[in-house]
Amino acid sequence: MSDNRLAVQSVIDRLGLPAPTLVARPESVHITLADVDDLGRWMYALGGDVRRGVEISGASLWTLHTQTPVRPDGSTVQIRAHVPVVSGEDVLAELRPVGGVRYCAADLGGGYTCRRHSSHIGDCEPTPDPPAVAL
Repeated sequence: MSDNRLAVQSVIDRLGLPAPTLVARPESVHITLADVDDLGRWMYALGGDVRRGVEISGASLWTLHTQTPVRPDGSTVQIRAHVPVVSGEDVLAELRPVGGVRYCAADLGGGYTCRRHSSHIGDCEPTPDPPAVAL
């Protein structure tokens, strides 16, 4: 089992996050989820940025770009949590763009700080290196 997979599995176990499928790669660990609400659980636990793919045949792939908390050696593992979303399905407001403005992971308690911070529905960007989160 790879070091990246072990690091992500440890986070999943500690935080009780859903992860029916894990695929470890050298640059990141991909998690395939079955329900869009599970993507919300990941967002609340770790913060990050959700990106929506192009709609094809009535569905699109939504991907949360996040990472593990900082490990004792100062490293992190990139995590990509994916979920297919059928067009018209209810999606948490925190996961979808609102009028072209994204929710800020800092506002969601994800442990990220922002370069710019305006309001709860902020036009914010997570810093490249989020602070360590104690587990």
